[in-house]
Amino acid sequence: MPQPPSSRFVQVRLGGQLTPGCLTVFGVLALSFVLSIVPGVGDFVRSQLLLVPSQALGRQPWRLLTAPFFVLSPFALLFLGLLLWSIGSAIEQRIGRRRIIVWSALVLLCSSLVVALSGRLHALVAPATGLLPIPIEASPLFAMVLLSFGQLYGGLQVRMWGVDQQTSGRTLAWFFIGIGLLADVFRAEWELLFANLATLLVTFVLLSDHGGQSPWRLWRRSLTGLRARFGKKSGPKLEVLDGGARKDPMKKWLN
Repeated sequence: MPQPPSSRFVQVRLGGQLTPGCLTVFGVLALSFVLSIVPGVGDFVRSQLLLVPSQALGRQPWRLLTAPFFVLSPFALLFLGLLLWSIGSAIEQRIGRRRIIVWSALVLLCSSLVVALSGRLHALVAPATGLLPIPIEASPLFAMVLLSFGQLYGGLQVRMWGVDQQTSGRTLAWFFIGIGLLADVFRAEWELLFANLATLLVTFVLLSDHGGQSPWRLWRRSLTGLRARFGKKSGPKLEVLDGGARKDPMKKWLN
Protein backbone atom coordinates (compact mmCIF):
# COMPACT_ATOMS: atom_id res chain seq x y z
CA MET A 1 0.00 0.00 0.00
CA PRO A 2 1.51 3.34 -0.94
CA GLN A 3 2.62 5.55 1.91
CA PRO A 4 0.72 8.82 2.54
CA PRO A 5 2.35 11.79 0.88
CA SER A 6 4.22 13.96 3.35
CA SER A 7 5.35 16.91 1.26
CA ARG A 8 3.05 19.89 1.09
CA PHE A 9 4.32 20.61 -2.42
CA VAL A 10 2.89 17.40 -3.89
CA GLN A 11 0.07 18.13 -6.32
CA VAL A 12 -2.82 15.86 -7.22
CA ARG A 13 -4.86 16.30 -10.38
CA LEU A 14 -8.29 14.79 -9.82
CA GLY A 15 -10.08 12.81 -12.46
CA GLY A 16 -7.84 10.04 -13.73
CA GLN A 17 -9.86 6.87 -14.15
CA LEU A 18 -12.76 4.94 -12.66
CA THR A 19 -11.06 2.30 -10.53
CA PRO A 20 -12.59 -1.22 -10.13
CA GLY A 21 -14.09 -0.65 -6.66
CA CYS A 22 -15.66 2.65 -7.61
CA LEU A 23 -16.87 1.10 -10.84
CA THR A 24 -18.59 -1.66 -8.87
CA VAL A 25 -20.34 0.83 -6.59
CA PHE A 26 -21.41 2.98 -9.52
CA GLY A 27 -22.55 -0.08 -11.50
CA VAL A 28 -24.89 -1.25 -8.71
CA LEU A 29 -26.48 2.18 -8.37
CA ALA A 30 -26.70 2.65 -12.14
CA LEU A 31 -28.48 -0.70 -12.41
CA SER A 32 -30.95 0.39 -9.75
CA PHE A 33 -31.68 3.55 -11.76
CA VAL A 34 -32.28 1.53 -14.92
CA LEU A 35 -34.67 -0.77 -13.04
CA SER A 36 -36.56 2.23 -11.67
CA ILE A 37 -37.43 3.46 -15.17
CA VAL A 38 -38.45 0.08 -16.61
CA PRO A 39 -42.26 -0.05 -16.99
CA GLY A 40 -43.81 -2.24 -14.34
CA VAL A 41 -40.54 -2.77 -12.47
CA GLY A 42 -40.32 0.91 -11.59
CA ASP A 43 -43.80 0.84 -10.08
CA PHE A 44 -42.82 -2.16 -7.96
CA VAL A 45 -39.67 -0.37 -6.79
CA ARG A 46 -41.59 2.71 -5.73
CA SER A 47 -44.35 0.80 -3.98
CA GLN A 48 -42.36 -1.95 -2.26
CA LEU A 49 -38.64 -1.14 -2.03
CA LEU A 50 -38.25 2.54 -1.16
CA LEU A 51 -37.92 3.71 2.42
CA VAL A 52 -41.22 4.55 4.13
CA PRO A 53 -40.42 4.98 7.85
CA SER A 54 -43.71 3.63 9.18
CA GLN A 55 -43.35 0.49 7.07
CA ALA A 56 -39.58 -0.02 7.21
CA LEU A 57 -39.70 -0.13 11.01
CA GLY A 58 -42.92 -2.10 10.92
CA ARG A 59 -44.27 -4.84 8.70
CA GLN A 60 -41.84 -4.35 5.79
CA PRO A 61 -38.32 -4.28 7.28
CA TRP A 62 -36.73 -5.29 3.96
CA ARG A 63 -37.08 -1.66 2.89
CA LEU A 64 -34.15 -0.84 5.18
CA LEU A 65 -31.94 -3.07 3.02
CA THR A 66 -33.26 -2.23 -0.44
CA ALA A 67 -33.99 1.51 -0.26
CA PRO A 68 -30.43 2.87 0.10
CA PHE A 69 -29.27 1.11 -3.08
CA PHE A 70 -31.81 2.80 -5.36
CA VAL A 71 -31.07 6.06 -7.15
CA LEU A 72 -34.07 7.55 -8.93
CA SER A 73 -32.59 10.85 -10.09
CA PRO A 74 -30.36 10.88 -13.18
CA PHE A 75 -28.66 14.04 -11.89
CA ALA A 76 -27.75 12.36 -8.60
CA LEU A 77 -26.35 9.40 -10.53
CA LEU A 78 -24.35 11.69 -12.83
CA PHE A 79 -22.78 13.67 -10.00
CA LEU A 80 -22.03 10.49 -8.08
CA GLY A 81 -20.24 9.10 -11.12
CA LEU A 82 -18.14 12.26 -11.40
CA LEU A 83 -17.27 12.09 -7.71
CA LEU A 84 -16.23 8.44 -7.88
CA TRP A 85 -14.28 9.01 -11.07
CA SER A 86 -12.31 11.90 -9.61
CA ILE A 87 -12.04 11.71 -5.82
CA GLY A 88 -13.18 8.12 -5.28
CA SER A 89 -10.40 6.74 -7.44
CA ALA A 90 -7.79 8.49 -5.27
CA ILE A 91 -9.35 7.03 -2.12
CA GLU A 92 -9.45 3.50 -3.53
CA GLN A 93 -5.73 3.68 -4.22
CA ARG A 94 -5.19 4.18 -0.48
CA ILE A 95 -7.72 1.83 1.14
CA GLY A 96 -8.17 -0.79 -1.58
CA ARG A 97 -11.01 -2.06 -3.75
CA ARG A 98 -12.65 -4.33 -1.16
CA ARG A 99 -12.81 -1.68 1.53
CA ILE A 100 -14.36 1.01 -0.63
CA ILE A 101 -17.11 -1.43 -1.68
CA VAL A 102 -17.77 -2.67 1.86
CA TRP A 103 -17.61 0.83 3.35
CA SER A 104 -20.03 2.15 0.75
CA ALA A 105 -22.54 -0.59 1.58
CA LEU A 106 -22.08 -0.08 5.31
CA VAL A 107 -22.58 3.68 5.07
CA LEU A 108 -25.72 3.27 2.97
CA LEU A 109 -27.24 0.72 5.35
CA CYS A 110 -26.45 2.80 8.44
CA SER A 111 -27.95 5.85 6.75
CA SER A 112 -31.08 3.89 5.90
CA LEU A 113 -31.57 3.03 9.56
CA VAL A 114 -30.96 6.63 10.65
CA VAL A 115 -33.44 7.94 8.07
CA ALA A 116 -36.07 5.44 9.22
CA LEU A 117 -35.62 6.28 12.90
CA SER A 118 -35.59 10.04 12.37
CA GLY A 119 -38.58 9.68 10.04
CA ARG A 120 -40.57 7.97 12.79
CA LEU A 121 -39.64 10.74 15.21
CA HIS A 122 -40.56 13.38 12.64
CA ALA A 123 -43.92 11.65 12.21
CA LEU A 124 -44.74 12.43 15.84
CA VAL A 125 -44.89 16.10 14.84
CA ALA A 126 -46.04 15.72 11.22
CA PRO A 127 -47.80 12.32 10.89
CA ALA A 128 -47.85 12.42 7.08
CA THR A 129 -44.05 12.24 6.87
CA GLY A 130 -44.04 8.71 8.25
CA LEU A 131 -46.22 7.51 5.37
CA LEU A 132 -44.24 9.05 2.49
CA PRO A 133 -41.20 7.46 0.81
CA ILE A 134 -37.90 9.18 1.52
CA PRO A 135 -35.47 8.77 -1.41
CA ILE A 136 -31.91 8.53 -0.12
CA GLU A 137 -30.38 8.93 -3.61
CA ALA A 138 -26.95 7.69 -2.43
CA SER A 139 -26.32 11.06 -0.75
CA PRO A 140 -24.36 9.44 2.13
CA LEU A 141 -21.75 8.31 -0.40
CA PHE A 142 -21.03 11.95 -1.22
CA ALA A 143 -20.28 12.66 2.45
CA MET A 144 -18.20 9.49 2.83
CA VAL A 145 -16.06 10.12 -0.26
CA LEU A 146 -15.50 13.81 0.50
CA LEU A 147 -14.56 13.22 4.14
CA SER A 148 -12.29 10.32 3.17
CA PHE A 149 -10.48 12.56 0.71
CA GLY A 150 -10.12 15.30 3.32
CA GLN A 151 -8.73 12.83 5.85
CA LEU A 152 -6.36 10.95 3.54
CA TYR A 153 -5.23 13.81 1.30
CA GLY A 154 -5.99 16.82 3.50
CA GLY A 155 -2.51 18.30 3.33
CA LEU A 156 -2.16 18.13 -0.44
CA GLN A 157 -2.57 21.05 -2.80
CA VAL A 158 -5.16 19.95 -5.36
CA ARG A 159 -6.28 21.27 -8.70
CA MET A 160 -9.78 20.14 -9.59
CA TRP A 161 -10.88 19.45 -13.19
CA GLY A 162 -8.20 21.68 -14.72
CA VAL A 163 -8.95 24.80 -12.66
CA ASP A 164 -5.75 26.77 -12.00
CA GLN A 165 -6.73 27.81 -8.48
CA GLN A 166 -5.22 25.42 -5.92
CA THR A 167 -6.43 24.64 -2.43
CA SER A 168 -5.84 22.01 0.21
CA GLY A 169 -7.70 18.72 0.02
CA ARG A 170 -9.15 19.27 3.49
CA THR A 171 -10.54 22.70 2.60
CA LEU A 172 -12.01 21.38 -0.63
CA ALA A 173 -13.66 18.43 1.12
CA TRP A 174 -15.22 20.41 3.96
CA PHE A 175 -16.40 23.13 1.58
CA PHE A 176 -18.55 20.65 -0.34
CA ILE A 177 -19.59 18.80 2.81
CA GLY A 178 -20.81 22.09 4.27
CA ILE A 179 -22.75 22.88 1.11
CA GLY A 180 -24.45 19.49 1.28
CA LEU A 181 -25.43 19.89 4.93
CA LEU A 182 -26.75 23.41 4.35
CA ALA A 183 -28.77 22.17 1.38
CA ASP A 184 -30.43 19.58 3.65
CA VAL A 185 -31.27 22.34 6.14
CA PHE A 186 -32.65 24.76 3.55
CA ARG A 187 -34.77 22.01 1.98
CA ALA A 188 -35.91 20.91 5.46
CA GLU A 189 -34.81 17.35 4.69
CA TRP A 190 -34.05 16.57 8.33
CA GLU A 191 -33.87 12.81 7.85
CA LEU A 192 -31.15 13.14 5.23
CA LEU A 193 -29.34 15.71 7.37
CA PHE A 194 -29.15 13.25 10.26
CA ALA A 195 -28.11 10.49 7.87
CA ASN A 196 -25.25 12.59 6.50
CA LEU A 197 -24.10 13.52 10.00
CA ALA A 198 -24.13 9.84 10.96
CA THR A 199 -22.17 9.09 7.79
CA LEU A 200 -19.46 11.55 8.81
CA LEU A 201 -19.13 9.87 12.21
CA VAL A 202 -19.02 6.36 10.71
CA THR A 203 -16.43 7.45 8.14
CA PHE A 204 -14.26 8.98 10.85
CA VAL A 205 -14.30 5.65 12.70
CA LEU A 206 -13.59 3.60 9.57
CA LEU A 207 -10.63 5.78 8.62
CA SER A 208 -9.06 5.87 12.09
CA ASP A 209 -6.92 2.78 11.30
CA HIS A 210 -6.23 3.67 7.67
CA GLY A 211 -4.51 7.04 7.77
CA GLY A 212 -7.38 9.16 9.08
CA GLN A 213 -7.81 10.83 12.44
CA SER A 214 -9.73 9.18 15.24
CA PRO A 215 -12.90 11.10 16.25
CA TRP A 216 -12.13 10.43 19.91
CA ARG A 217 -8.61 11.85 19.50
CA LEU A 218 -10.06 14.96 17.84
CA TRP A 219 -12.58 15.29 20.66
CA ARG A 220 -9.91 15.00 23.35
CA ARG A 221 -7.71 17.48 21.48
CA SER A 222 -10.60 19.95 21.29
CA LEU A 223 -11.31 19.58 25.02
CA THR A 224 -7.63 20.08 25.81
CA GLY A 225 -7.58 23.23 23.67
CA LEU A 226 -10.69 24.61 25.38
CA ARG A 227 -9.25 23.95 28.83
CA ALA A 228 -6.00 25.62 27.87
CA ARG A 229 -7.84 28.68 26.53
CA PHE A 230 -10.62 29.15 29.06
CA GLY A 231 -9.36 27.28 32.11
CA LYS A 232 -8.05 28.98 35.20
CA LYS A 233 -4.42 29.93 34.84
CA SER A 234 -2.37 29.66 37.98
CA GLY A 235 1.32 29.70 38.62
CA PRO A 236 3.29 26.64 39.65
CA LYS A 237 2.71 25.53 43.22
CA LEU A 238 5.75 25.78 45.46
CA GLU A 239 6.25 23.61 48.47
CA VAL A 240 8.93 23.80 51.18
CA LEU A 241 10.43 20.48 52.15
CA ASP A 242 12.59 19.76 55.18
CA GLY A 243 16.25 19.39 54.40
CA GLY A 244 19.55 21.16 54.36
CA ALA A 245 21.75 21.75 57.36
CA ARG A 246 20.09 21.10 60.72
CA LYS A 247 21.93 23.94 62.38
CA ASP A 248 20.68 26.50 59.89
CA PRO A 249 16.83 26.32 59.59
CA MET A 250 16.85 28.91 56.80
CA LYS A 251 18.49 26.46 54.40
CA LYS A 252 15.59 24.52 52.96
CA TRP A 253 14.92 22.72 49.73
CA LEU A 254 12.45 24.40 47.47
CA ASN A 255 10.48 22.07 45.19
